[in-house]
Amino acid sequence: MKKSMVICIIILSLAMNGASPYTEIDPLFKFTELAEAEQLEITGWEVTIKETKQLANREAYVNKFRNQHLVAMTEDENSINYVFEDRNNLDMKIQYNVIIPFHSDEQIELITVITGTEWDENIKRNYTNTIADLKKEMFTPNARIFTCIELIDGGTIESSMIIEHFLSSLELLHMEAQGDNVQSSRLKNIIYGYTPLWNESINLDGIPLNIQIATTELDTGDLKYMIGTPILINEY
Repeated sequence: MKKSMVICIIILSLAMNGASPYTEIDPLFKFTELAEAEQLEITGWEVTIKETKQLANREAYVNKFRNQHLVAMTEDENSINYVFEDRNNLDMKIQYNVIIPFHSDEQIELITVITGTEWDENIKRNYTNTIADLKKEMFTPNARIFTCIELIDGGTIESSMIIEHFLSSLELLHMEAQGDNVQSSRLKNIIYGYTPLWNESINLDGIPLNIQIATTELDTGDLKYMIGTPILINEY
């Protein structure tokens, strides 16, 4: 999955609402249930967890990752960025970013990105254990979680029926749909809304939003659905 588009970066700057992002329903589980119900192919999923914390000994914290594979270490005038990878997990890719800013003696930014291209009960169990470990060892309930999934429809079901099932299952409120009038664009439409199934949301003009669904047409004619919460931070 590619980097976010400019519109997503702008939206991310808005205030985010909600209590703990660790709610009873994991959005990824709900998204995979939708895929299975509509017999859609899961071609990718990603969960990004971010938090800025205050730590007295930042270097000691970085050393905790020494048993992981150091992919890169970059430095600019503002910070040092360490990138570690867990290469022992065969079901999914786990990448840790540890950013140490120079403007503060104790601040540290933590970003963990978990990605996969398949989904089954074994992967679900592995993912559940990984999330539990991250909540216990790395993040607090103040962390922000962004979840997205990429689904492909081979044309067996009407697109309108699939979208309707998405909206119904997610109990979507405050819904807004946008089409793309650019003739050469593969993007067919984007739907924004709010689901009460979990707490995390952003506030846009006083309206809470935490679901974004983008539908694009592939060169093969198949439709690709990308569902993200609270928004998509990946290109569609």
